[in-house]
Amino acid sequence: MRRIIHHIVLVFFCFSSTSFLFAQASDAEKKIGALMDNYRFAEAIELADISLVGSDTANSNLLLLKSQALTGLYQYKQSNEVLLKAYMNDTVNIQLVAELSNLCQKKGDSKNAILYCAKACRLSPQNVYFRLQLAGLYFADADYINCIDRLMPLCNHIPANLYALRLTADCYYEQKINDSAEYYYQKILAASPFDTYATQKLANIYIRTTDYVKGLMLTENYLKQDTLLNPVMKLNAWFYHLQKNYKTAVSCFHQCLLAGDSSLFVYRKLGLSYYKQEVFDSAELFFGQAFRMDTTDAETCFYYGVAATRSFLADTGIVYLNKTLKLVMPPEQFLTNIYVELAEAYNNKDRKEDALKILEKIHDIYPENKRLVFRLGYQYDYYFHNLEQALEYYELFVKDAPEIIPVKETGTETTYEIYALRRIEEIKIKQQQKK
Repeated sequence: MRRIIHHIVLVFFCFSSTSFLFAQASDAEKKIGALMDNYRFAEAIELADISLVGSDTANSNLLLLKSQALTGLYQYKQSNEVLLKAYMNDTVNIQLVAELSNLCQKKGDSKNAILYCAKACRLSPQNVYFRLQLAGLYFADADYINCIDRLMPLCNHIPANLYALRLTADCYYEQKINDSAEYYYQKILAASPFDTYATQKLANIYIRTTDYVKGLMLTENYLKQDTLLNPVMKLNAWFYHLQKNYKTAVSCFHQCLLAGDSSLFVYRKLGLSYYKQEVFDSAELFFGQAFRMDTTDAETCFYYGVAATRSFLADTGIVYLNKTLKLVMPPEQFLTNIYVELAEAYNNKDRKEDALKILEKIHDIYPENKRLVFRLGYQYDYYFHNLEQALEYYELFVKDAPEIIPVKETGTETTYEIYALRRIEEIKIKQQQKK
């Protein structure tokens, strides 16, 4: 009897101990969660470490909370290690899988973010959140085909989901499938007639497809509802410009400036609208402002120089037209490399005449470039066997050259200068022999 009572007491104690541990874990989780809610991540990690002892080292909830706290302090590597430990103990825990996907996104690991999110979709096939997440990951990875495949069922069965419609439209937009992109942006506007994002994107499609009438109607309709500063205002002004209604375009661009839009686009296009009307002094003013905002834009620099010249500011015009040449032309060495390699490609195809034309063209641009002089001599020498022309270029190449250290007879190394000197000597000997 005593043994039975002892056994009952032992079983009761075991169950009580287990209940006590669960209560402890639950209490710890609440405290850690409260600390994290107040952004006290370091304290949350410390409490999680204290709680993750003994038989509780594999507690998925505590490991998840510790991982999230580490993420809050941007300690992604440690967070990932903790999270993987929890995941190895419970590979079908959808919360762990989702958190791994989120953490991979933050680390910039798109491949594993997609893999974990796809697993979450398999674990919960009807969960719209995970399907949208996966589609977004594919879009961020520029995998538009897979993105569309995930979104189509949502667009068809949940037509009111504007995010799914937008992402689908954006996929087609990025692929320049304009008709499909237009269709889905129009669906967004049917549900939300004054959606700024969809209006902008649709306007850009009309610019791409040169359907300026539709673009103007779209932007005019939008501006009836939203008259404050918005990105559609400058697109509306640009459509007037594209339809060659430059006076109205100027007026609309000035409205943009008055509303507070001092973007590069507005200054540049306003300058262009004045330029098209041959109002060069105003064009010069706005092109100048645009160029100061982006000094790498060769086209703006060109228009600035021309507008200045035609406004009787010849000195300014000369400065900026010269700047345009520098912006348009690549550095001499790089451009020379392109032409020399192109010439060599023609030679390899037995098109020596084309190679010669290429070399002469770049030599006309940079007549003082010694490398090109040598290369022309070599072209006449090796490919045309025209010794007279080769000699002319070789001699021009070595003229004013610094003192050359000759290579030992047994050596295999040489330089352009040594090669040219040797060929000059050999060609002159051949010419003497012919006499």
